[in-house]
Amino acid sequence: MMKRGVSGKKTLIVVFGVMLVVTLLCLMVCGVYALSVSQKELQFCNAAALDMYMSGLSRTMEDLEAFNEEIVSNDRDFILLSSQSTPTKSAERVLAEHNIRRIIQYRLDSITGILVCNAKDSFMYYGFGEYFLGNDGSVIMSRDSIEKMKTLRSYLLSDSAPQDRIWSVFEVDDSVLLINTFRRKDSMICSMIDIGKYATIHAADSDYIDFCFLTKDQILTNRQQAERYHVLLEEMLGAAETAPKAHSKHILQTQMDPYTGIGLCGIISLKGIWGNARILSGILAISILTVVLLFVYLYYLLSRMLIYPLNEITHATKMLASGATEFEQKQERITEFSEIQGALQNLVREKVNLQQEKEDEASQKEHALLQYYQLQTRSHFFLNCLKSIYNLAAKGEKERTMRTISLFSNHLRYIYHDSLKFVTIQQELDEVRDYFSIIELERSDHVLLEEKVDESLLSFQVPPLIIQTFVENFNKHNAQSDHILRFAVKIDKVELEDQEYVRIRMTDNGIGYSEDTLKKLQTQDEMFGQYHVGVQNLCRRMDILYHKQYQTMFANNRNGGAMTVFYLPVRFD
Repeated sequence: MMKRGVSGKKTLIVVFGVMLVVTLLCLMVCGVYALSVSQKELQFCNAAALDMYMSGLSRTMEDLEAFNEEIVSNDRDFILLSSQSTPTKSAERVLAEHNIRRIIQYRLDSITGILVCNAKDSFMYYGFGEYFLGNDGSVIMSRDSIEKMKTLRSYLLSDSAPQDRIWSVFEVDDSVLLINTFRRKDSMICSMIDIGKYATIHAADSDYIDFCFLTKDQILTNRQQAERYHVLLEEMLGAAETAPKAHSKHILQTQMDPYTGIGLCGIISLKGIWGNARILSGILAISILTVVLLFVYLYYLLSRMLIYPLNEITHATKMLASGATEFEQKQERITEFSEIQGALQNLVREKVNLQQEKEDEASQKEHALLQYYQLQTRSHFFLNCLKSIYNLAAKGEKERTMRTISLFSNHLRYIYHDSLKFVTIQQELDEVRDYFSIIELERSDHVLLEEKVDESLLSFQVPPLIIQTFVENFNKHNAQSDHILRFAVKIDKVELEDQEYVRIRMTDNGIGYSEDTLKKLQTQDEMFGQYHVGVQNLCRRMDILYHKQYQTMFANNRNGGAMTVFYLPVRFD
């Protein structure tokens, strides 16, 4: 038993493929390791940022809480304002109000605010940082900010007011505040921190990390980002108790302040890993591209030297099988390669010459057969025409004689048309009209030609005599009659089985087809029988011209007469 041969080309491809895959795997391992290091570095930076921001927030809260306690306990001006016995318009009270305002403004930073008021609505003082409550850095208080302070005052004086000296959350419109309230009699001081602005100003150093403040009950800030990442409060709280939690598109890290119950969660987008490692990724991509190009070039060199002759022979064989007529010869600097290409080019040319000779022989045979089919017709019509011309000339009817000769010459010219060439429907109809004119001159009864043709199809190409053949049969098989004979032609476009056809329908009110004739026409039997030679030959010509891609139907009308339908493909191979 012979062993199966081994392809040298496939072996070379396998060897180079294995080497390339191993090299790329090594590069990919290095890249994955580098990206993993980048991820850990991003997590470390995020943890450091969380610790720094939470420490800063805790210090701010402790300072404001201490400030509130100091004002309520020891500030003489606040004590004076909170005293109910103090005259409303006294100079001492006006000075106290001035001092309180100065103290408030001195104590503020960019994201904090302080509110001082009493229950009797006799005074209300407040101060804002430049970014507090959505301000854009301006120290001028907006009307919206003033309304929010009034809302906060009403909340502090309501039955649902938070517990004093404890930090709590207050939401007003789109702002989230941490508030701490100290009271003395019916007066109070409330320090506020805008944690929404805190996250925006202090915790927005990275384009790939989003920060959300939260409590055990709710997410306080940046809720839209949490919803976009599909992150739940439970997941954020869970990330505070365990190691960073990885999701499909992000990593969670949370730090909680046990004293206040406020937490800060950092949502790290995995895009940040690629952002931080873009230089490494670029180097890795360039390295992979370089290795691939190097392997391709090496394979090309070895393939040229070892596999080139096999490739050229295989290519030439495929060209011969596909019927190519020319072998493209390339300029080669290597002598042996040039000789191989020259030999292959000669082989292809020899094959093309043999094929062309075979096709020419078949074409000549086909053309002769078409001409034979087209010219095989009975001579009775010619003899009758000549007889009619003779009789007209004998009677001295010059004009009718000349008219008949002209029509007859047109008919002869059309009959001897080259059978390999198509004609337009317009030309075929012109011949049919001329033929009918000759029939009218020859017969004593009346015959009518009816046409209903889609004008857009007049230029459509059809085989010659496709209509005239059936007009001749109509004239031949329908003798003189006492009623008017009609021959109708209808041409339109239809679609059958998702393919467009031009439909040619020919009907008459004559004697129609006999059963025997219909059977022969439908089965294409007795191709060269005595009757309907012209119809049979037309079908044979159409088999050759359309490669049997057309359809026919022969039948009799219910009211008498023959009906013939041809379906000619608009496009055919």
